[in-house]
Amino acid sequence: MGQADRIPRKLAPVVTRPGGVPALIATVRDVSPSERISAWEEMSAQAGLKMTNKSIVGDPEMFNSEWLVRPAGPVTMIQVACSNRVIARSSADIAKGASGTVFIFEQLGRGGLTFETFGGRRSLDLRQGEALVGDSDEPYVTSTELGFDNRAWVIPRDLIADSPAALDVIAGGARLNGDPRAKLLMTFLGEFRRQLDLLPAIAVEGYASNIASLLRIALDPAGDFEGKVESIASARLARVHAAIERRLLDPLLSPARIAADCGASVRTIHNLFAPTGESFSDYVSGRRLELAHNMLTRPDSAFQSVADIAYETGFNSLSTFYTRYRERFGHAPGDARGAGTSGN
Repeated sequence: MGQADRIPRKLAPVVTRPGGVPALIATVRDVSPSERISAWEEMSAQAGLKMTNKSIVGDPEMFNSEWLVRPAGPVTMIQVACSNRVIARSSADIAKGASGTVFIFEQLGRGGLTFETFGGRRSLDLRQGEALVGDSDEPYVTSTELGFDNRAWVIPRDLIADSPAALDVIAGGARLNGDPRAKLLMTFLGEFRRQLDLLPAIAVEGYASNIASLLRIALDPAGDFEGKVESIASARLARVHAAIERRLLDPLLSPARIAADCGASVRTIHNLFAPTGESFSDYVSGRRLELAHNMLTRPDSAFQSVADIAYETGFNSLSTFYTRYRERFGHAPGDARGAGTSGN
């Protein structure tokens, strides 16, 4: 058996939902230990950001890593977990494949992470839940004590080319501070990530383009961009969606509760939904129906009655649940038993 046959180095596509955005996944777990570092570097090139593992901590044969790559319109989400390393994107890496992109980097793991541009021009320490921005074609090095667990959103530089001020900030690497504009961007990213498994691929383009607009707004608040008002409204709606998710199973969920959570008026909440053609109550009902449908089609919920699932997912009227479920899916809730799929 040749080396190419025994080392699975491809990012393999997996469709998590019919019609949805595919995920590309890979692991070095089944790769020969002596080949794991080179396999990891090859995977990084396939993901669009060629990087180098610079140092080994402990036994090199204990190195493990998992990749999740989600192409989403013009934006790509890359999530990586791997053993303790120092990881760099060097000048040599960039020369082999300039990406023409910028990135938003989120620290997911409990351990801290240090991001440093080559030459020591800028050094940033990130804690869990914090984020920074940088230019993919400017050399940098990252290091961590507890292993890498992070997410990067890779965005074409052309999408923010009309904001020289934002590009200047990105070029040197900068922390995304906790001001309201940065919070809007990060909330929107969280909601977009959740929606990737729900949206048809054709609908993803519009969501993804908003990320670039919100990044420009966060880094260049005085800039005048086309679609600026619409992007801010989309981000505020994403914040409302995130608040709804946190209370989705609460039968007392209401516009007033969500308004309080978001620091907005009830009128503002309703106004944010108006351009979507869907009311607040319609959106909440739709999300609860999706959740109930998924539960009904899962084998591990077969012991639960339809009524139990209806009440568990936030409905307080069984007749309303049956009516809306049939309108949404075209059949009675009980007919979904044994279907074995969460598709519509």
